[in-house]
Amino acid sequence: MMKEIDDRLLLLFDMDGVILSEEGYLRSVALTMHSFIAQFFSQTHNHKSSLSGHESIDNLQAVEVLRQTIFPDKLMNAMRMKALNSNWDKAYAGTVLLGLCARDHRFSENIGDMLYDQFQTLSGTGQELVMRLRDMESKLCLYPISEYPTQLFEEVKRRFQQFYLGTIKTDNLFLQDGMIAHETLLCNHDALIQCFRSLRDKDIVLGIGTGRPRSEVIKPLNSFGLLEFFDENRICTFDDIVDYEQQYGLPAYSLAKPHPHTYASIAFSYRAHQVVVIGDSPADLLAAQAAGFHFVGIGPNREAFQAKLTEDFIVIPEATEISAILEQFRHKTC
Repeated sequence: MMKEIDDRLLLLFDMDGVILSEEGYLRSVALTMHSFIAQFFSQTHNHKSSLSGHESIDNLQAVEVLRQTIFPDKLMNAMRMKALNSNWDKAYAGTVLLGLCARDHRFSENIGDMLYDQFQTLSGTGQELVMRLRDMESKLCLYPISEYPTQLFEEVKRRFQQFYLGTIKTDNLFLQDGMIAHETLLCNHDALIQCFRSLRDKDIVLGIGTGRPRSEVIKPLNSFGLLEFFDENRICTFDDIVDYEQQYGLPAYSLAKPHPHTYASIAFSYRAHQVVVIGDSPADLLAAQAAGFHFVGIGPNREAFQAKLTEDFIVIPEATEISAILEQFRHKTC
């Protein structure tokens, strides 16, 4: 028996860079990369870099200085342009690049510039690029990579989660709180509540498609009073993707963005032209296009999405402005 088609609009939001600031995750990327410096470069350098050790990183200003040094905006944006949407992938890419610099006996206090230049030489996008990085990793005979009980990616992921959630073993009280303690909304809170309430009153269905683990979706949405606006059956997280991959014997992370699964899996009972994806990255755009959905970008301009001039989508500065442009999607669904 065929499922009944829902004739309402379905809006599927990414989380980071759309609803929540991604600074907490980006700081965790920097802290993760930073945690490898002493181990990598102690084998190839006699000096102790001022970047090694995390004892002095005891406030947001200090961690932001670190981020701009080791994971500057230009490196972060370059990774996004190559569809490295997952922050674990970003941290892994940065860590492998650090390993390459250590192997080649190259170090600078402006290490972020070196990593950016090195990253720009890499070809491929998305998971193809991640696999290229794994191939590069396998050729590194650098302590401690060869001594991990699991792949380097899993070690990077473990450290990232420790810095984000505050589970790292340290006397540093700031790091014990974790970067999750400093989550912020990208929009004015009252304006966002009003926007979501207005959409709900118009019988528009809201969902979430994100690479975050489910607990890191539910907790902040609940704390900001936003969870009630989203259909619980229209939330796809990293955990859901992993469950599906394991159930059907698919390679790990093969269904992550820019694959359309994150959004397509929660658009059941909707025709493609009734679905609008709201995202901030090229990976979101590619996922929406692959599923045949409409796309609205959050950002300063179209260039942020590396889109072709012929591609039909709108860019708005923040999520609260989505209501003003919905009428044209209503016309397209008729």
